[in-house]
Amino acid sequence: MKGCRQVRGMLTASFYETLPPDEARILNQHLAACPACRAESVALRRLTADIPTDTPVYEGDLLPALR
Repeated sequence: MKGCRQVRGMLTASFYETLPPDEARILNQHLAACPACRAESVALRRLTADIPTDTPVYEGDLLPALR
């Protein structure tokens, strides 16, 4: 099994793209066995869920878009 340091890149990448099957398997196995990385994964998922993904519409006044 890969160590925590080695799977962190895979963990980050998994938020942006679908991992190749072998990397996804390695990551899932590691998360199942490592409480620290599992907690980091949960925290990162919560964080990314709170980031808005919609693009505000520019209507000539930037103040509403900044809010």
